[in-house]
Amino acid sequence: MIMADVLFYLLLVIGFYVIFVAYWLATEALFPAFVEQCRERYATSLVSSTLIGLGAGLPPFILGFIMAAMQGHALVQMIGLSILFTLLFLALMGSSGLCAQIGRGLPSPTDSAQPWRRVLRGGTVLGLTFLLPVAGWFMVLPFAMISGFGAAVRSIISTLGSRWRQAGRRPALTPQVHDTTILASGASHMNLPRLRP
Repeated sequence: MIMADVLFYLLLVIGFYVIFVAYWLATEALFPAFVEQCRERYATSLVSSTLIGLGAGLPPFILGFIMAAMQGHALVQMIGLSILFTLLFLALMGSSGLCAQIGRGLPSPTDSAQPWRRVLRGGTVLGLTFLLPVAGWFMVLPFAMISGFGAAVRSIISTLGSRWRQAGRRPALTPQVHDTTILASGASHMNLPRLRP
């Protein structure tokens, strides 16, 4: 392997590392409540999120991969690539909760004023674990993406469900009840003119 090949793979790894951290930070900056929900999924139900991510993500991943590999069908390939990139995008967004959970275990005095630093610290550590040969490539990285997709799906469903429940609630109309006693007593004290024959 010549020096150019070494430099190529080194820059490729660094590029992917920076892209992963950038997506995690962008998710925290744009959707902080979503990241917090995903972090809670990792903290309370890690196994459930992983199983949901595997069950909900594997069928569309296989379908998208098959469609993207079809030669001579440009439209089908574009649809397949769109499915794959959508799954990857959701997995990256959901795994930002894992970064937040890791960063929560590495506290800093500035976290209260700058909560994004938790995601930065956690993303830096998580991204470095991807670099370990074999274990990082085929265990840690797939686990982070699968569980991230599951956490994202659960958070989205929970948010939509709460909004639908709030939209379904309507304030009850309270009928206006007139106090006939007050009206009757008021009428009795009125000085009505007497009619003379």
